[in-house]
Amino acid sequence: MDYVDCLMIHQTPVVEQITNEEFHSAYQELKADGRVRFLGLSNHGIEQSWWGQMDVPMEDVIMAAAEDGRFDVALFVYNFLQKDQGEQIIRACRARDMGVTLMKTDPINLYAGIRASLEQTEQRGRQVQESRRQIAREYEAYVSRAEAFKQEYGIQSESDARAAATKFVLNNPDVHSVCSTINTFDMLEAFVHLSGQKLSDEESALLNGYEDLLGQYYCRHACGVCEPSCPHQVPVNTIMRYNHYFEAHGREKLAMQKYVKLESPAVDHCMDCPGHCEGACPYGVPVRGLLANARRNLTLQ
Repeated sequence: MDYVDCLMIHQTPVVEQITNEEFHSAYQELKADGRVRFLGLSNHGIEQSWWGQMDVPMEDVIMAAAEDGRFDVALFVYNFLQKDQGEQIIRACRARDMGVTLMKTDPINLYAGIRASLEQTEQRGRQVQESRRQIAREYEAYVSRAEAFKQEYGIQSESDARAAATKFVLNNPDVHSVCSTINTFDMLEAFVHLSGQKLSDEESALLNGYEDLLGQYYCRHACGVCEPSCPHQVPVNTIMRYNHYFEAHGREKLAMQKYVKLESPAVDHCMDCPGHCEGACPYGVPVRGLLANARRNLTLQ
C-alpha cells in the first residue's frame, strides 16, 4: 500500500500515552510523507494486565484525546444497553470534529450453557454445591426469558435482533461507522445491507423489549465497576469480553487462547463465593452465572 487512511493506537491504556510527543512527532512525519492520512485511538475498558493499578475508564481516555485536539478518529464501546458512557464521548468528539466509529454494538445474546455444565458434573459423580445450583437456576430464568422474548417478537435468529442493534447506533447522526466482526461473505452482505437504513418503530420496540427482559444479563463492556470488590481479583471485564468474542463473534479459538493466558485465579472461586461482584454491580447482572458459562465455553469443560 502507498498509504493508510488511519493509524490507531489500539487499546490506549493511560491518558499519558495520548500526549506522547515522540509518537506525535513520528505521526506528523508519516503524514507529511503521505504515508498516513489520519490519527486515531481506541479503548474498550480495562485489561487484566493492569489489574491492581488505578483503572482509567474508557471515557476518560477518549475524552482526553478529544481535548488534546490532535486525534481525528475514536473507536470505543456504545450500544443500546450501554448508552451513557458512549453518548458522553460522542458529544466530546462532535465538539472537536472527530470521527466516531463503534465496537461492541451487538450485546444481544440468547445462548445457554450452564445447565449442561451442571449435568456433566453430576454425571461424573461429583457433588454439586448449592451455590452452583442457584447459579444454574438464575441462568435458567434467563433462558426462559430469552425464549419468551423470541416468541413475542418473532425472532427466528439472533441476526435479526443484531441488525436492529446495529441500526440503533447508526441512527445517531454523530456516529460515522461501526467496526463489526465479519467471518463469512453472508455476514458481509448482511452488514453492507444495513448501511443507510433507519431503525424502524418495530425494531425500536424490539430493543426496548430486550432491555426490559434481558438487559440485566449483559455484563457491560468497558465497565469493571465490580472488580475491586472481588477478594480473588478475578478480571471480570476481561473474561466477559473474551466470552463475547466466543459467543457473539464466532472467534472461539482466539477467545480460548486469550483466556488461557490470563494471569489470574481460576473462576472456580466464583462458584462458592457469596457474590461480592453481584453486590457491587449497578446493573444487577448475575455475574457468577455468566462467568460460569464463560468458563465452560473458554475451557471446553
